Amino acid sequence: MEKMALKKLPIEGHLLEEMIISGNGKDCELTIKTKGQSQYVYFVMRDPRLVVDIKGNVITESFNYGDSDLGIKYLPSEEIVIELAEIDFPGTENEWIESLNRFKKGDSEFIEYMIRFAKIRLTSSRRP
Repeated sequence: MEKMALKKLPIEGHLLEEMIISGNGKDCELTIKTKGQSQYVYFVMRDPRLVVDIKGNVITESFNYGDSDLGIKYLPSEEIVIELAEIDFPGTENEWIESLNRFKKGDSEFIEYMIRFAKIRLTSSRRP
């Protein structure tokens, strides 16, 4: 198995407004919105493996987009911090730096690659 090139998303430490996963078994989209920010993180996943670790209270809602797409929305019911947000970025280090620069300039769709793995840890701000 090849080693993953995990990169930290530029939203770690921010408060979660909502996280939405929508799509089907082959492709999906992940959107993470943070409180007090006009920007959000959005990327497309192919053959996705998404690990979400929640240490706090969130409401989980499901919804559908047509016959074959399912969505899951995570909404905090208390103040939730995005403690960890990593993806397996398949590009080069220079491409990652370019992606982060696009994000800093306001482009929420700053990741131009299909992502296969993401790990998100959401933690109550009240926990030690």
